[in-house]
Amino acid sequence: MTMSRATLQASLIAIALAMSAAASEPSADGASEAEDPLAPLNRKVLALNYVLDRAVLRPASRVYRRVVPGFARTGVRNVLNNVIEPRTVLNQCLQGKLGTAAADAGRFIVNSTLGIGGLFDPATAMGLERHREDFGQTLGRWGVGTGPYLVLPVIGPSTFRDGGAKLVDVATGPLNAVDDDAVRFGIGALDRVDARSRQEDLSGQWGDDPYVYLRELHLARRAGEVDDDVQIE
Repeated sequence: MTMSRATLQASLIAIALAMSAAASEPSADGASEAEDPLAPLNRKVLALNYVLDRAVLRPASRVYRRVVPGFARTGVRNVLNNVIEPRTVLNQCLQGKLGTAAADAGRFIVNSTLGIGGLFDPATAMGLERHREDFGQTLGRWGVGTGPYLVLPVIGPSTFRDGGAKLVDVATGPLNAVDDDAVRFGIGALDRVDARSRQEDLSGQWGDDPYVYLRELHLARRAGEVDDDVQIE
């Protein structure tokens, strides 16, 4: 039996909401190991992600920086940022931030037209600040707790709430409208490589336990994003 795209989207959203409901009790940002029930599994996934980063992602990002000129990388990042603006607008509406949603909708229109499909960013020069919202932030704004800390393969640090919310982000994201799997995978891979090319190697700051350092850093950052206290990169 073939599942339609609409049915798949509905299923992903239902799964995400079920996971988020299970995370309705808030967990402290500074969770101790005892308050981190998935720590043994998370540590294994973190080790796997580290291996993948060193073997694939970091070398690819270095080649990307060496081969692609800076102005071209900026254009790529502008396009990737522009295509997720509708997701941001949707989540701002769900959070009741209608004024900001209207401004970001205008930003999307300006960059999609004057910016030639988002290749350039004239909206910023016009004073339209870029924001980024996802369904995990929306759930957090409505009081859904983070649930246990969760490290996802390839994606990295997350929580039970945000992991489920990612399914909604996928179901409502722009790549879902692309029928060609190869194109969809290629755009997703480019996004990861571009993001990694702009990240510094922070391993020297991890201290004695990288897992705890990254967990506390991520939880604090996400709490700030939910409260609108953290600015996007």
